[in-house]
Amino acid sequence: MFSAQEDQPGQSSVVILSHRLWQERFGGNPEIVGHNIDLDGHSSLVAGVMPQNFRFPDFAQMWTPMAWTDQERAVRGSTTTW
Repeated sequence: MFSAQEDQPGQSSVVILSHRLWQERFGGNPEIVGHNIDLDGHSSLVAGVMPQNFRFPDFAQMWTPMAWTDQERAVRGSTTTW
């Protein structure tokens, strides 16, 4: 999961990798966690790797925080902050 600080607008980019992507693109290297990778010309810090059996949605290869503002959360019907 992302930390509350990571899920804020304007924070540095972080990503969690799927187990499959971690294996295929990074050779299952455990040292990738905590390092930056290039995603479409933007640097993102790898915050973690999901377990092998995690599938949500099935096609996802990585996850990033939504980083909604309080106003965006209110419009979507949720005032919960993580």
